[in-house]
Amino acid sequence: MTEKQKHILIAPCGQTPQVITETIYYFYKMAKPPQKIQEVHIITTKIGREKIIETLLRNGRFYKLCNDLNIQRDLIKFNDDTIYVPTYNNGTPIEDIKTDKDNELFAERLWELVKNHTDREDVCVHCSIAGGRKTMSAYAAVMMTLLGRPGDTVSHVLLDNEQELQGFFYPKNKKEEAHLHLANIPYLRLRGKISIPNIKENNFIKIIHEMQKELDENSIPKKVELLIEDHTIVVTPNGKIRLTPREFFLYHLLAYKRKNCSSVDGEDYYLSVDQILKYMSEFKDSQKVYYPEDQAHWSMDKETIREIITRINNTIDKTNISPKRIFKIDHKGSRPSTKYGIKLPEDIIEFK
Repeated sequence: MTEKQKHILIAPCGQTPQVITETIYYFYKMAKPPQKIQEVHIITTKIGREKIIETLLRNGRFYKLCNDLNIQRDLIKFNDDTIYVPTYNNGTPIEDIKTDKDNELFAERLWELVKNHTDREDVCVHCSIAGGRKTMSAYAAVMMTLLGRPGDTVSHVLLDNEQELQGFFYPKNKKEEAHLHLANIPYLRLRGKISIPNIKENNFIKIIHEMQKELDENSIPKKVELLIEDHTIVVTPNGKIRLTPREFFLYHLLAYKRKNCSSVDGEDYYLSVDQILKYMSEFKDSQKVYYPEDQAHWSMDKETIREIITRINNTIDKTNISPKRIFKIDHKGSRPSTKYGIKLPEDIIEFK
């Protein structure tokens, strides 16, 4: 925060407009050091907007707060134009946050609001999560984690219970100040430390799904165990891959090659189909306790190997394992010179 920056308040709000005046009062009078809010941006529903305008603007509670704090009204930008309501495609404002569509629209409009102001170098953003439905507050907190900068805050203003029942909007004296509390909520600031795909879009839910996918695709599991007798690949910490005996045999072979490949000698753990066929007999002999000679279905030809690779990758696609790309059997080159291998880091592969 620099001296030239404005303090602005962004807040989801429902039908309790008093959280706005309480928060402004706290920042002006009780915060150490005081934070003089100069802009107030509220996102709410149609009903919430009507109540905020009626209670704080038309009935003058906001202006009375300004007078009691000795603030010129024009020093705090707060009017009909800074109270926002998401709308449906036909222009109808939402009346509540209940359905999936309501949540999507609210998230889009709030993302736009938070992003626009956290992109401003001339402001310090204070985000209040005290008002509105819990989903509103949850969205706001997540968005600040992604977009918040040093100096931007997340807070929750609250009152002692007996005061909440008496139409309390802000303290009138020191005694009443004792009933008003504000929790500054510590939060992770990931801005600049994590990529946000399609950040210019306002589809917040889509952005979150894409971010999770990107994180999953770049997170390496702690351990991968091949349970040979069970034909199962156990991934710590996120699940299992179950294969047929023949599928597992081929996967085991490629994983064994990956684990024992000497990268120092420049040995390639990718194998052509011909190399796989040649290596199979030697590998089966070394693992005879698991793959005995009397099981004729271990024999395979070139086309069978390609079919099994496809089936293994399809099975992995249907699991919750991540990142799938390092578990699937990869290929390089084109037929007939295609080679196949597994990208799993060799130090996390274990055979049991």
